[in-house]
Amino acid sequence: MGSNHILPKKGDATICYNCGSWHVYTDDKQHTRPFTGEDLLSFDDDELHMMRRATKAIKRRGRMK
Repeated sequence: MGSNHILPKKGDATICYNCGSWHVYTDDKQHTRPFTGEDLLSFDDDELHMMRRATKAIKRRGRMK
């Protein structure tokens, strides 16, 4: 996060719009893996705060059908 590129790059985070789970891109081909505790160290507090707010909104809205 926080980069000036349009397509996600290895190490960027993403949030599932359906359930709010966090994932990290493992390469430049859109492959992801679940977020781990170690990933928390790679993101600053502002980024994590934004991710938490997004997850809270997704969970409040509920799963899409």
